[in-house]
Amino acid sequence: MSLEWAKSDLVERPAPENISDTKAIDIENPAPYIQEDSVVFISIDVESYERDHNLITEIGIATLDTADINRVSPGEGGINWMKAIRARHFRITEYRHLKNREFINGCADYFRFGLVYLVCSGNQQRADTL
Repeated sequence: MSLEWAKSDLVERPAPENISDTKAIDIENPAPYIQEDSVVFISIDVESYERDHNLITEIGIATLDTADINRVSPGEGGINWMKAIRARHFRITEYRHLKNREFINGCADYFRFGLVYLVCSGNQQRADTL
């Protein structure tokens, strides 16, 4: 049985019985649980030109494989886990001159997480070979 999204907030859930026994997250030690499966989180960010959304100006792809952070403490603000994120930033050569400034302050030139790859929109080369 499933609930409609609008009604889902009406479901009452009992509070945990021993809420005072809940342990805080220890950022200096790995999670005290055995990792059951490895999950890969994938994030994709696509930017288009503000005056023509058919013109894709950049694509960002980031992945985090939880196998890479198994038995790693998160550290302050998750810094140790952030080191395991693999990020790629692709700028489309034909539209590199287009800058978003009118509706949003574009920041295509400020990628801080690795190399920026310039690719042609008609490029048939696989991204993982760049």
